[in-house]
Amino acid sequence: MQRNPRRSTWRVPVLTAAVLALGAAGAGAQTPSAPFRFALDTVASLAWYQVNPHTSLLWATTCPGDPDWRPGDGRAAGWHTKSLPMPKHGAALIWDSVIPLYRRRAARPVCQNAVHGGITADDTVTWRGLRGTIVIDPTLLVSGLPQRDKAADEQVFGTDRWHTIKFEIDSLGNAVPGDTLRGNIYGRFFFRSVEAPTVARFWAWHEPAGLRVLTRLDMIPTDLVDVYDVSIHNIRLGLTHGVWRMIHFGVDAVLKPEP
Repeated sequence: MQRNPRRSTWRVPVLTAAVLALGAAGAGAQTPSAPFRFALDTVASLAWYQVNPHTSLLWATTCPGDPDWRPGDGRAAGWHTKSLPMPKHGAALIWDSVIPLYRRRAARPVCQNAVHGGITADDTVTWRGLRGTIVIDPTLLVSGLPQRDKAADEQVFGTDRWHTIKFEIDSLGNAVPGDTLRGNIYGRFFFRSVEAPTVARFWAWHEPAGLRVLTRLDMIPTDLVDVYDVSIHNIRLGLTHGVWRMIHFGVDAVLKPEP
């Protein structure tokens, strides 16, 4: 894996925050010989992306079965969308502050096993030795139009060569306790052939399904070409005409303590 010397504009969507909330609700620190372990609930966790401006069609999720999600314009037949309105801006090239557009109200076990991983920590007081790995299968990102998803797989994610997007977690800091925990997470982001150091904000709280953790990364679209070696010929329309101003990518996950 080539390490890119330039700091990526992506912020890692790792799930490190989970250990904070679980620790606040659970017992004290364990001994160093028995670290806490947390597993990602694959059927309740999802990844997503959204281009900004989205032009009423450029977003996707790995959990299309969630009742709060809907596809955009240009979708294939068979999608039920009557109960969910279209974005207010339609196809206009207007910056949208609602990200993601269709965030689920509660985590449900209806997803596609597209996000895998786990986290360990020596204790739940200082969070010494915090480590983890989160892996996403980009071929399971669904926009509502198979041709669009196939183009993303081949031209942006390059899934014929790079089958996953990976996040390795190194540490966390600046955690602020509360009903919703917030702070910074640090690690490395592996996208296509590039490894980049990253930092991100996280939000975490408890739901019936487990500990829900939201993270979001924002990418300057030209970095697809300049940093991650995506062919400009494949995405020329979005870049050269200034249609794409930002690409957002995130994880909405549920973590549970391992037995």
